[in-house]
Amino acid sequence: RIAKGFEAHDCSNCVGMLDNQNLRVASDRLCLIPYRREHVDIYHGWMQDPYILEMTASEPLSLEEEYEMQQSWAEDPKKATFIVVRPNGGSDSSTEELIGDVNLFFNDYDDPKCAEIDVMIARSDARGQGLGREAVLLMLHYALTRLEISRVFCKINEVNESSLKLFRKLDFVDVKYVSAFKEYELELPVTDSAELTATIQSRLSSPVVYSEFSANSFSSEC
Repeated sequence: RIAKGFEAHDCSNCVGMLDNQNLRVASDRLCLIPYRREHVDIYHGWMQDPYILEMTASEPLSLEEEYEMQQSWAEDPKKATFIVVRPNGGSDSSTEELIGDVNLFFNDYDDPKCAEIDVMIARSDARGQGLGREAVLLMLHYALTRLEISRVFCKINEVNESSLKLFRKLDFVDVKYVSAFKEYELELPVTDSAELTATIQSRLSSPVVYSEFSANSFSSEC
C-alpha cells in the first residue's frame, strides 16, 4: 500500500476518478463510501494488525503518514478508494459499522481503462459472511458502469488463501505468478461489458443504488 499510495503520475490520460469523492454505492447488505479524513484513525487502527499487514503485503505507517496517504489518494485521479460499511439497521450512527476498504488503481500508462482491484475486510467479526464478495461485486459494478473499464485484475499474496478463493469464485482466472513477490495475478475477462455487468448484478443481494455522499454525511449512513 505504501508504493501504491505515493506514486507520482502523469495524469494526461487519467480516467477521472475524483468523481467518487461524493458518491455512495450501495446494496441491501453493504455500502461503499469515499475514504475521508475522518476515517483515518480507524483505518490506521486496522493497519496495526500483523495479520492484515501480512495478508495485504503492507508495511505499517505512522498516524501522520496515514493522514498524508489519505490526502494523496483523495487527490489522485488514478485511484478510487472506498470504505466498506455494514448498515446498522437504522440504529444510531456508529463508527463500529466500518469494516474495511475496496480500491481501484489505474496505473497502466498504455491502457487507462485497465484497473487493479483490491479489497480488505479488516474487522474479524465481519469475515466469513460474504461481505468481501459483496464489496468486490459493488466495486466491479461501479467500474463497469461508471468508468467503462476494459480490464480488471488483482495481485494477491500466496498466503492470502481467502482472497484467492474469493476472486477465483468470482470468475477471476490466474494469469501470472511472480515468485519474487510470492503473489498471484488474476484477471476477470471483460469481453462483453453489458453481459458481465448483468452477471455481477445477479450475484448481488439487491439492485445497486448510486447516490450522493455529502460532506455532512456520516460514515455509517447506508
